[in-house]
Amino acid sequence: MEVVGRTNSAGHLYTTTYHYMADVHPHPPVSSSPSSESTSPNDSQIPPQTSSQTRPTDCLSCRIIGTGALGATGMYALNQARAHQPGSVFGKRIMGGVGVLFLLGSVVRWRM
Repeated sequence: MEVVGRTNSAGHLYTTTYHYMADVHPHPPVSSSPSSESTSPNDSQIPPQTSSQTRPTDCLSCRIIGTGALGATGMYALNQARAHQPGSVFGKRIMGGVGVLFLLGSVVRWRM
């Protein structure tokens, strides 16, 4: 981390803080290609990753918010497709399809 003090054109002093990757992550990055010089004794203890381990997972609150947003949008679109709402029959069918797709998207979002 480096803190730099500067003055602007009006003569006011302000500071800028620079964070470098070495400050944020103290461990050096892992090389994707194995080389004979950089292998350490701990490399043999790391298990190989499967496809389910490489997929990123979201926190519970992110899943709830994403699912709720998609579900609410789907319910709104289905409400707009009801008979008492103004619009053409073709437009209502499109809104019904969009609503169903958003609801399916919320189910997929929750399960991923």
